[in-house]
Amino acid sequence: MKDKKFEDILHDRFAEASSQPSEDLKQRILLKQKYGKQRKLYELIAIAASLSIIIVSLLFIFKNNDAQVPAIEANDLRNSDTTDTLSNEAAKMPIAEQKSQLKEKNKLQNINENAPEWVVIDAGATVKEVAMPDGSMVHLNKNSQLQYLKGFKKERLVKLSGEAYFDVVKNKAPFIITTTSFEVTVVGTSFNVIDNPEKAAVYTVSGVVKVEHGEKEVTLKAEEFCTLKNNLLEKISGFDKNKLAWKTRVLAFDQTPLNEVLHSLQVLHGITFENEEYQNCKFTGTFNDKTLEQSITMLEMVTGLAFEKNNGGYQVKGNCR
Repeated sequence: MKDKKFEDILHDRFAEASSQPSEDLKQRILLKQKYGKQRKLYELIAIAASLSIIIVSLLFIFKNNDAQVPAIEANDLRNSDTTDTLSNEAAKMPIAEQKSQLKEKNKLQNINENAPEWVVIDAGATVKEVAMPDGSMVHLNKNSQLQYLKGFKKERLVKLSGEAYFDVVKNKAPFIITTTSFEVTVVGTSFNVIDNPEKAAVYTVSGVVKVEHGEKEVTLKAEEFCTLKNNLLEKISGFDKNKLAWKTRVLAFDQTPLNEVLHSLQVLHGITFENEEYQNCKFTGTFNDKTLEQSITMLEMVTGLAFEKNNGGYQVKGNCR
């Protein structure tokens, strides 16, 4: 049908010509058309074959390159105790070094995952009251820092820098406090711990407290305390409760030399006194949650001395009664 149509086209083309093409010419034209279509088909087949060869060649090259990259043997991976993968640089190392690097990486990862989390509380310039997760109360003195282990109810671990008063509730889990000087262990009691460059001591108000320093260990009952001097832990009975005034806000004196009274006020309120030595001047009285001004007024009334403000402190004048 296609040839028939083509003959019609030839007839129309030569209709206006003086003579029609010969039969031989028509056959040559038909053959040329037929072979032209076949040649285009062959060209498409050749192009497709060339592309197939190129793709196969590229796949072969990539496969060979992957086979040449060093890798840890299956047995080495099973013995490495980790499923971590190596970096490209590490993969070029010898098998022994690869195993060592994997083990070290896994070790560090386990340390980070198992590292305890600590809650940090800084008192700053004020006394801070801290309610612990187990119900215990801590009074943190000025310029002190408290840390306690997250998940505190299971492991009651505390770190202290400075001074704090602890009122510990009873619990099966021991309450353990660590400082740079010693470790304090209790179950339920009230006590004061101080650890700073000037002094390291534990004062027990109630209950029983165990204090450890190196291989030395002492047990403290109510109104007993221990101090650390020259790297030696010393236990002493009967302590001055005025040492707890920063927390209790109470100072009590009974025929106490005035110099000691002024020193206690100085520690509690953070001020200074300029005075002569009043060795024969003694004071009896109690400052119960009084301000500095109220305490000064009381001292003037009892002793007959005059306290004048001077450069942020007080200068003491006069004669003691």
